[in-house]
Amino acid sequence: MAEVVSITPADFELLKRELPAITREQLFKVYAISETTWRKLREGRPVKRSTLERMLSRYRRLLEQRAAQDSDLGQAFRSAHDQHHALDHRLRDVFPAFVFDLHNPPDDLQHQAAVARA
Repeated sequence: MAEVVSITPADFELLKRELPAITREQLFKVYAISETTWRKLREGRPVKRSTLERMLSRYRRLLEQRAAQDSDLGQAFRSAHDQHHALDHRLRDVFPAFVFDLHNPPDDLQHQAAVARA
């Protein structure tokens, strides 16, 4: 007889979060399991160890993919942010009196122009 295992309700919730929808198609696409297996897990009933291992392997892969995407997005944001600041510094060198920080614009541009003329 095949060895069987079960999971905690908290673990079930973690697995559930990764599903775009709880449909037969998504259960198979994401975890390669049937609705019957999903129902057993939800109810805290045991399933075959090999089935759970396959699910957890797919779950880990999903988390790794998300981490890689988050890392890529973070890197892209940092790169764009660095480019923005580099451009801002170059413009300040060329137009020191008229370039201001877009994040902290002056209240009165005429005052800035007067200071530049002085």
